[in-house]
Amino acid sequence: TNMLAGISHDLRTPLTRMRLTAEMLPDDFFREGLIYDIEDMDAILEQFISFMKDGSDEPVRLTNLDTIFKEIMVQFAPMKFVYQSDCDKTVPIRPLSIKRFIINLVNNTNRYGKPQTYLSATIVPTFTETEITVDKEVVSENDMNKEAQEQLVICVRDCGDGVAEDQLERIMQPFERGETARTTQGSGLGLAIVNRIAGLHHGKVEATNHPHGGLQVCVRIPLISKVTDEDTAVINTKVLSN
Repeated sequence: TNMLAGISHDLRTPLTRMRLTAEMLPDDFFREGLIYDIEDMDAILEQFISFMKDGSDEPVRLTNLDTIFKEIMVQFAPMKFVYQSDCDKTVPIRPLSIKRFIINLVNNTNRYGKPQTYLSATIVPTFTETEITVDKEVVSENDMNKEAQEQLVICVRDCGDGVAEDQLERIMQPFERGETARTTQGSGLGLAIVNRIAGLHHGKVEATNHPHGGLQVCVRIPLISKVTDEDTAVINTKVLSN
């Protein structure tokens, strides 16, 4: 991990010099091709760094998902999105990590899929148990037992050609990628990062070919069922005592 972090960091400086040199080349075709390759290399390094930062040091907070999705849609404008959500309440997640995995999935749809991109966030019943507690802003784990009777489901779908059925499970692993149509660029870490972040939230990832075309990736995250006023009082007392 330390070696990969060092390599990723140290390569940034020569890549920056190469970019500056490339921009001064007189041949338009050669210049644009070289800049494209440099940007691709820089993006791969960013994926390496992102993969190493698993987000475990980020606190879980009650978060409005609509805010995250709106920020991402603005960031990727003028991409066309169809966003559907019935998640009308705040949910306990690591917001930066969740935003990172959604961005990775949107990047995949932008690179390999076809317009338009479908985004959705829903809350559905579940019978999974998790250990997680909430105060007014910060959520801490392994404090009190709660039964998660609901799960958050976040899905991102493109309108491309999808992935061969026998490769759907394999593409979730680090450095593994699907067929050539979906792997012209990139490090093969995008979906692995999504898988790691899902695991950090005690969730799981499902990659399927949508019946109407395109690859759909859904992340299912168990949610605590309810936090009573008494629970909040107990947790706030612990926070004050600490």
